[in-house]
Amino acid sequence: MSEWKSHEAIEAAHKNENVRAMWNKFFELCDCIPLKELAEAQEMFAGFEPIDD
Repeated sequence: MSEWKSHEAIEAAHKNENVRAMWNKFFELCDCIPLKELAEAQEMFAGFEPIDD
């Protein structure tokens, strides 16, 4: 989950080569989907199972 200070911060991150390089590594390992698409998020009080390390 990502939280941004402002819309301008999002725009700046997309222009930052260091951030984009980090995101590319992240996206090789992860699927990014909107929270609203998760079944758990359909409940009033979403519950998520922890992932074992």
